[in-house]
Amino acid sequence: MATTPDVLTVGEVAAFMRVSRETVYRLATRGELPGRKIGRIWRFPKGAIQEYVEGKSVVGHAGREAQGRDPTAADSDDDEQRLPVSTGALEP
Repeated sequence: MATTPDVLTVGEVAAFMRVSRETVYRLATRGELPGRKIGRIWRFPKGAIQEYVEGKSVVGHAGREAQGRDPTAADSDDDEQRLPVSTGALEP
């Protein structure tokens, strides 16, 4: 009888959520997906991923706090200010 592991890889999470591996990496790096980096490899607790998908989970083990970020601070690309585009014409 085969059992499913309690800890999932990036590929397994991507397949379970039906998203790309890149999406899993992005969500995990931002602290939006419950998971933990062990060395250079991400691992995700199966129960926490199931809760995340069902909308029951909050920031995971490697959340903004664990990454040294202020959890209340906005992401840099969220509040990115746009600079005016130059038309090439010189103003007097």
